[in-house]
This record gives sequence, C-alpha cells and structure tokens, in this order.
Amino acid sequence: MKILMFDIENNKAIKSFVYKPDGGAMVVAGSTGEGKTTAASALWGILNKSQDCLTHGENTGHITVSLGEDGPELIATRAFTAKTNTVSLVRMDGKPTSMADFKKMVSTLSENPHKIMDMKPTEQVATLLAAADVGDCDIGKMDADITLAEDNRLELHRKMEANEPGEEPPKVDAVDVEALLVERGEDDEHNRNIQAAKSDLENIKIRAEQQTNNKADEEAEIVQIDADLAMEVERLQLQAGDKKTNCAVLIAKADDHLKVLREEYNAANTLAKNELHDTSDVDAKMAAAHKDNAQAAAHVAWQAQHDKHHAIKTEWVAADDKIAKARLTKKNMLDGAKWPIEGLSIEDGVVYYNDNRLDNLGTSEQMLVCSALAIKNILAHPIKVVRLDGIESMSKADFKSLQKLFGDAGIQVLATRVSRGGVEEGEIVITEATE
Repeated sequence: MKILMFDIENNKAIKSFVYKPDGGAMVVAGSTGEGKTTAASALWGILNKSQDCLTHGENTGHITVSLGEDGPELIATRAFTAKTNTVSLVRMDGKPTSMADFKKMVSTLSENPHKIMDMKPTEQVATLLAAADVGDCDIGKMDADITLAEDNRLELHRKMEANEPGEEPPKVDAVDVEALLVERGEDDEHNRNIQAAKSDLENIKIRAEQQTNNKADEEAEIVQIDADLAMEVERLQLQAGDKKTNCAVLIAKADDHLKVLREEYNAANTLAKNELHDTSDVDAKMAAAHKDNAQAAAHVAWQAQHDKHHAIKTEWVAADDKIAKARLTKKNMLDGAKWPIEGLSIEDGVVYYNDNRLDNLGTSEQMLVCSALAIKNILAHPIKVVRLDGIESMSKADFKSLQKLFGDAGIQVLATRVSRGGVEEGEIVITEATE
C-alpha cells in the first residue's frame, strides 16, 4: 500500500493541507518552520502520539491519510483537541485493525533511512547483507568463526615457539652402566681374593714357623724330661709319663695344624700366582659412559621436543589453511553479492562505498547509501512508503539516483527540502498561512 491522499488540518504549523499524490512521490519545499516535515510525516504523526500536535489557538485538528494501491484500502485518522487525542483505523474490506497491527505494517527504516548511521558497524553490515540478498549466509558467524580460528592459530604459533627444540645434539648410543658395574664388581672380587690369598700366605708362614718352634720346644722338653727322668725316675716316673703323653698329643695336633696350613698355603700359593685383572679399560668406559649417556639423554629429549613441535606445527598449518578457506568463502560470497547500488562493499566488518567508510562519507552519499540499505526492509512491510527529511543536503545527482532506487523498487518517496528561493520540477510548496 501507498499513500493516496493527505488531509491535514490544524496540525502544528499547518492550517490546512490536502494533497493527492495517488501513490506517487511527493517532494515538499518551503522555508524553515512552515510545516514541510509535518506534512511529509503525516503517516508517522498517526502512528506515534504527540503531546503538542494541535495548532496554537485552534480547538480541533486532525491528520488523515488514505492508503491503498488502485483505490483506498485503509483510512487512518488521528483527531485531537486540547485535551483529547484519538486514532481511528477504517479498512474498506470491513476487517478490524488494531494500532499494533497498523504499526507492524510500516518499516522502522521508512521514517528516515539515515538513522542507519546510528547503528553499530555490525548492524550496518547485517542490513547491507540483507539488502544484497546473499541467502542464508551469516557473515557475522563467518567473521566470528574466522576470529576464533585466528585466535587458535595464534595460540598454536605461541606453542610452536615455546616448544622449539633447537639444534639437534649428536646422536650416540647409551652405555649400559649397570653391566659395567657388574663387570667391575667381578674384577674387584677377583682381585680382593688374590690379595687376601697373598696376605694369607704370610700369615700361614708365620703360623707354620710358630708351630715348628713349638714342636722344637716340645722335643727339647722331652730331652730334658728324659734327662730329668734319669735323675728322678722313681720320683717323677708317673709325672713324666703323663707329660710325655701330653706332649705326644700336642705333637699330633701340631702335625695336624701343619698339614692344614700346608694345604692352605698350597691353595693360596696357587691363587697368588694368578695375574691381577687390569681394570683401566672398564674404568675408562665408565668415565666415558657418563658423557655418552648425557649426550644420549639430550638427544632423546631433543627428539621428543622435535616431535611435539612438529605436531603443533601441523595443527598450526591446518588452522592457517582453515582461515584461508574461510576468508575465501567469505570473499566469494561478497564478490557474488548483488549490492543495491554499485560501489558498496564490506571490508573488515565495515560498510564501504566507493572505497570510503560509510561514516566518512558526506551527508549526500550517506543518505543515498542508507536509502539503498533500507529498501529491502521497507519492502517487507505492507505500506511501502519512505520519508526523507532535509534533501537539500543531497546533490541533485545523488537525489536522482535515490528516487530511481525507490521508484524501481515500487516505494513511494516523501521528501522535504528547505527552499532557497526556487522550486524544483515536481515539487510542491508549503507556505505560511495568511489571514
């Protein structure tokens, strides 16, 4: 639906304004404060209650717009007095329409598309993408996914740097120190036995000499006993016999000891003739083993660090590839988008027009771009009307492009312009009422 007729009476600066655009564009020119915006905003004057809409000094007033295509389909009126303010909605088909339903029939961007400039960059991008009809692609999610992937790639890069294995140390085989210790222990045991045998030889010699001396002493004592016995046979016969017997026992024991000592001596003498084992080779191997094992352990640690670094690098390469593919998907989508006007683009989450950020454009180009972005949202509502206030800020070329955009889309344009002493073709002029 579009506006077919305006009927305004005693509304702010307007005493009376009746005009039939019949769904066509309406550009209202005039000086400041003469009611241009009030006339162009009649539809929104009904949608939104104003506490000060009655012309000063008047008792009653009203705003009425007739909406339809080929003929009136809905007549909306806001009537007001100094104390009352009511709205009536009449459908030609007789169906009831609530104020809430009426408000839903009009796009929030139709009153002034330039309010898109008040949006956040992400909202502006979403509005542009909706206008470009890129399908179900959610560029916000794509950007979020890319950001998440970039964060993951950065973390992997930090891990790679933290796990850099450095220069590879020389690779040597580890030495079995325990086996060397066992071998050295066996040699030490062998050498200790030989040294003990040599020491035992000396002890045995001393003990043998002692037993020999003991035997000689005992033999000498027998001679003495025999001499004494001769002299004291009768007196000492019994005593001498006992001693002789004891001496014989001691001699037998001495012989036994000598026999054992001879056997021990022979065994020790046989062992002592063996050569000592040279432990210098094992000692050298053990000394080298500490260095070799340290180098072997260093290489094992380096290899583990190298493998960890390689695994993280593999993840980083995959993450980098994922980002590249996501960016390519986004680029292909944006390259294939059909923008409302030539020159629009999205870069780093910001709307650009002719390579300039939207917020850096002049007012004329901003109004043109914002209007282009608002078209799809306006078309999604039954009432296809847009109001543009202050078009004197636009260049003629931009305003002509804007009118074509809305005209091609089937949207009725209601615009206001502060007159600077002339009237453009197709404009109507609102002048101050005279008594």
